[in-house]
Amino acid sequence: MASQKVCPRFLEFLCAFGSRTQEIHDVREGYYKSASSVSWSVKMTKIEFIYNLKYMDLHGRDTQNSWSLREMCVYQQYDVERKQTKWILLQPPNRLTERIEGDRTIHANVLHLHILCMSVAESNWSSYINYLQMEVAREDERACFSKVNNLQRRDYEVSFANVQKLQLVRRRLLRSQSALESGVEITNGLIELCKDCGSLSTDFEAGVLPAKMRDYSSRLRGHRRRVLALLRYTDGSTRLLSQIIEFRNDETLKVAGQALQANVEILKAISMEAKQESVSLTSIARRGQSDSTTLKALSRIAMLYLPATLIATIFSSNLVQVDNDGTTTHVSTHFRLIDGFWLYVVLTVTLTGLTLFTTVLFEGRWFPWRSSVPTHSQI
Repeated sequence: MASQKVCPRFLEFLCAFGSRTQEIHDVREGYYKSASSVSWSVKMTKIEFIYNLKYMDLHGRDTQNSWSLREMCVYQQYDVERKQTKWILLQPPNRLTERIEGDRTIHANVLHLHILCMSVAESNWSSYINYLQMEVAREDERACFSKVNNLQRRDYEVSFANVQKLQLVRRRLLRSQSALESGVEITNGLIELCKDCGSLSTDFEAGVLPAKMRDYSSRLRGHRRRVLALLRYTDGSTRLLSQIIEFRNDETLKVAGQALQANVEILKAISMEAKQESVSLTSIARRGQSDSTTLKALSRIAMLYLPATLIATIFSSNLVQVDNDGTTTHVSTHFRLIDGFWLYVVLTVTLTGLTLFTTVLFEGRWFPWRSSVPTHSQI
């Protein structure tokens, strides 16, 4: 820089290039112009003009956003006495390099390179803003035509991701607004530079170059107006999407609350039915217990009459005979067992034992292998 006699302010613009250590950093925007002379009474001998020009370019990577905000630094030093110009271009786009190499009239005017830089930088802004407009329009349509009541299957899905997407688009729009405002400021500075250089030398086309700069400034202001309009659309769509999400969440919570209330009512009904069934089972159990008590009492009463029933059965059968002895005036009656009465006793005892044996046999006490077979209650 000392050998080329570049002003130290060039370092402020140079800091915008290189690797970044953080997302937010202080970068010199706009332009810087200086005019130096030997003394106050002598006209200007050297003019320096520096600016960082931001532009949009396709990066060619396979991502959702195919655009990148880039910048180049332009430094011009014009020696009025010698009519010599020094240029320093940092990170110029390939399109600018190709146009510089193919333009034979670039040396005819010392400010013509600024025209090429502004032309290349302005060329992609319209396409990039159209891309952002499509992104905003897609989310704006979702915000304007999404239903909040009576949702259908074909209705738009609205989630927090849509709000985040709009916020990313808004950040790009804000960066674009800053870059366009810086570009308008630079074109205004170049118009002043054309006037200064035109007053010093008649070789400058004092009318054509400022007209082109004003044309670029008008285009950049038009791009900036579109960006501001998109920012307003983005803010409105973001608020509307947030309200739709909030309303749908409230509706979801309301439906969930109603479903929960319905489930509580169903559980209450089931509980009441279970309670009624429990009362019914308790009543049945009590009636069963009462019936069991009654049957037990009847069984005991029946057992009391069993001996009498047995005696009555024996005396009413042919096993016991009645003999009448004596005269007509005095009759003697007595009972006599028949000769085969022992057979009745033997058969009764035998049948009773056979019945008890059969009962024990079917209970499995005499068949141990039956205990290894699982019963229905064990299964």
